[in-house]
Amino acid sequence: MTKILIISYLFPPLNSTGCRRVYAWAKYLKKIGHEVTVLTADTPDEEKTKNFNVDCSTFQIYRVKYFDPRGLIKKIFKIKGPLSDGFGTSSKKRLTVLLVEKVLKMLNMWLSSRGAFLRGVRLPTFSDLWFLAAYKKAKIIIREQDIKVIITSFPPPVVNLVAIALRKKFKEICWIQDIRDLWTQNPTHKGLFPFTIMEGFLERMCINNSDVIIVVSGILKQWLEEKYPLKKKDIFSIENGYDEELLGELNSGSSPSNKLKKTILYAGTLYAKRSNPEGLFKVVDKNCDYLKDKLEIAFYGSYETKVILDKFFDKYSGTKEIIKYKGFISGKDIIEEENKADALLFIERDKENDGTLTAKIFEYMLFRKPILCIGIVPSTYIGSILKETGLCIFCGDDMMKIEESLDLIIKGGVKISPNQDFISNFSREKQVERLNELIKCYSSY
Repeated sequence: MTKILIISYLFPPLNSTGCRRVYAWAKYLKKIGHEVTVLTADTPDEEKTKNFNVDCSTFQIYRVKYFDPRGLIKKIFKIKGPLSDGFGTSSKKRLTVLLVEKVLKMLNMWLSSRGAFLRGVRLPTFSDLWFLAAYKKAKIIIREQDIKVIITSFPPPVVNLVAIALRKKFKEICWIQDIRDLWTQNPTHKGLFPFTIMEGFLERMCINNSDVIIVVSGILKQWLEEKYPLKKKDIFSIENGYDEELLGELNSGSSPSNKLKKTILYAGTLYAKRSNPEGLFKVVDKNCDYLKDKLEIAFYGSYETKVILDKFFDKYSGTKEIIKYKGFISGKDIIEEENKADALLFIERDKENDGTLTAKIFEYMLFRKPILCIGIVPSTYIGSILKETGLCIFCGDDMMKIEESLDLIIKGGVKISPNQDFISNFSREKQVERLNELIKCYSSY
């Protein structure tokens, strides 16, 4: 079979949706019979974020170290958690330090909104400094192992920069470019001038020089086809998905709830421009006396999720007994919590032609239990996919529907009809079969 090098800045044990996708590809490509090697970064992230503990023993991994200034910044400002959690505001610090921290925090928030630096979607990012070390190691791996196919996972942009440099050196190798988020057409992160000019040039180079382009939704595929019509035949869609093997010995079905309180769970990051939980807070605040002994709504996610929730906790104080932020937990623990929950929560600002399909909705499918959808209606692209699952309760922005749905969940009156045939399309194992067909089609080895 084929000798494959996967280049991804993110990889387990880092705990992120991007890591799950790339890990599944490496694992199932190996199961099919390919020889798989992974090149990834030895990132400076804390142990807090390195808790997606999965078996990587079946393929070879090279974790390349590089200088990352984030470690130095954390040391100077004595930051214990991830840099993305922001700077502390202890009153014991000197006033000048507090002022610098405040300015840096505001700057980081603005840069993150553009997708740059810590966000790592648009140039420049701290991960760009990985380029030289990764390129040198990739050249050695390709020569020593006689690699025939390279698969890159974007973002961050540095993986594509490495691949472009390798392409000039090894023209005969097949390059499959996996795009989890669009680059210059990113609907959420608009980039930072003047880097946007350079990004346009680099994106064209990547599209024109790769043999296969894979995106995570049909809408994104359409956008790229319109922008690069000459590459239309080489652009394919493989959505995010779920990996049944991650459940281990857990029961993937809904387990009977004998708890005094029903639990609704949200897993992942809330984004300021895409996820607005205020409708939920309004309903819970209005009905807090009725709900407080019957319902818990648990949010698990990053610091950004906490920041957004805290704004609404201050505004709707009656929600604090019902809505809880429970932190960032390991990959195994979140699966266990999702499996125990009575229903799962999805909050998104839905748009008619929005091609962003967050990985969360596919991982939710794994549990075959009710998904409460706020901000989503069935008529949009995201809504049409969710409707096909037979798992969803659609509320849109209707406060009355949210209220009625919470009551149904409490009383156990939600009826779902899982569309097993449709849901199975998003199994990671099945998706890698589609990837394998592309490898066979585009690679002559």
